[in-house]
Amino acid sequence: MSFLTRIITTSIIFFLVFFIGACQNQDSAINNILNNERELKTIKIAVGEFDPFVSKNSEGYGETSEIVTAILEEMGYQPEYKFMAWGEAETIVRENQKDEGLRITFPYPVSEDRKSKFLISACDDPLLAHRSRCDDDTNIAPILETEIGFFYNAQKIEDISLISSDSKKFLKKLTKLINTKQLKLGYIGKKYGYQYTPNIQYLIKNIKLKTEATNDYHSFENLIKNEVDIIVEYISVGEQLLDDYFPEKKDDIKLVKIKKSQSEDAKPYSDTAKLHLMVSRKNPHNSEFIKNFNKKHDELIKNKTIGKIENRARLRPSYKNPGVVLDRCESSYNILGDDDRGKTYQIPRGTRGLLKDWNSKSKQPKDIETKASIQILTGPYRGKLLTIDRKCLILD
Repeated sequence: MSFLTRIITTSIIFFLVFFIGACQNQDSAINNILNNERELKTIKIAVGEFDPFVSKNSEGYGETSEIVTAILEEMGYQPEYKFMAWGEAETIVRENQKDEGLRITFPYPVSEDRKSKFLISACDDPLLAHRSRCDDDTNIAPILETEIGFFYNAQKIEDISLISSDSKKFLKKLTKLINTKQLKLGYIGKKYGYQYTPNIQYLIKNIKLKTEATNDYHSFENLIKNEVDIIVEYISVGEQLLDDYFPEKKDDIKLVKIKKSQSEDAKPYSDTAKLHLMVSRKNPHNSEFIKNFNKKHDELIKNKTIGKIENRARLRPSYKNPGVVLDRCESSYNILGDDDRGKTYQIPRGTRGLLKDWNSKSKQPKDIETKASIQILTGPYRGKLLTIDRKCLILD
């Protein structure tokens, strides 16, 4: 190779090294800019205990909190949760005129009073004008949709099961029954941050004997102490609370039931509540904020992010579906599980799952049927529902 050729070759190599380095630095600079632009701003949220949907003791602060967190992160915010009484949360957020401080609270049902003081998710965005604006029971995309029912102490009152063709007729019958038998109704008052659906509010208004509780725990405590005869409560919240605080009373506390005809089986009565996120009307920036919140909420519904959060939350161990670890069976080192088509899988030791057909009365392995239905959570068969010998199960 000639001297000139070596000089040209060396020059080309130096040029390529310089060019590649410059490109890498440029890419790094661009990435830094993008990362800085994506840096999340802190936004503060005031909430109360509403387990299993919102709770400081739950992963991600509960299923509904996880949904709100996902929406806010899409908007460029990092949420910071502060737990307090519901009434206090509503008041503080209502009076806040700035972006700093406690700016958000959830989940709440819509009322005329709240609509006058708050901007409410899926209610106040002009982009959603073709949808319901939360003026009736068909409001769109609540952050939480759940059921309200009536709990009573079966040790004190005989079975309450009423025949009715629709919800309003049922509530009229229940109102008459409560007043005729001079039963006392317990509920959480508006001054403590609670507001029920119009159907439930109608019943409360027309009951003669009634008393207010300060929170969900207080309400059940009154029921168990026989200070009230029947209480209004969100069903999932009530069931969680009974399991956490009054497990020995779970068999005594029943839900009021409804059936459409004498020949039909009765099922627990429930009234659907749609709950929303709220920000104050006093902050001029909140109009744009709620518009963006609704937009991102819709996007996460369409791309199935919300559904994934809900499914993940429902697969966590709970009072209904305790966690288990699969270990070698007494008679074999192999752990075998069958699916609904009869296919058998050999499952690794240490695999975790949820016990789906759980007898929660005593919470002892001996009370599980010989074969148990397990939702597999980890390992190569994650997501499968398998039937497994109970001798291979250890309660987690």
